[in-house]
Amino acid sequence: MATNSGLFRGWRVVAGSGIGIAFGSVVFTGGGFAQLAHAWGHEFGWTQPQLAKAATIYLLLQTVTFPVLGWLLDRWGSRKVASASIVLFTLASVSYTHLRAHETVLDLVCRLLLEKKNNNKT
Repeated sequence: MATNSGLFRGWRVVAGSGIGIAFGSVVFTGGGFAQLAHAWGHEFGWTQPQLAKAATIYLLLQTVTFPVLGWLLDRWGSRKVASASIVLFTLASVSYTHLRAHETVLDLVCRLLLEKKNNNKT
């Protein structure tokens, strides 16, 4: 005979899965991020705290969005969600190629002056 503890047993699975998802990507992020962090910092002039903040934001966003994606999968199924994800990822990737295409001459001059100023400091 089962006792009624007031908490649905499935919530334990949800909590365990959430913790696993939240910390499961730490292995990937920790390994890959650690190898690339020095190069990124050197290339873009970022400090270690800035890089750590970026990794933290990434993991927090994963923790928040995974339950939403789970709901979408339950609602519409994996085929539709995967298809929409592929389309959105493709559109986002293509949009990155056009970021500098709309810069004006003034934007480019400001960027060059800032880079020159930063190079003179070092």
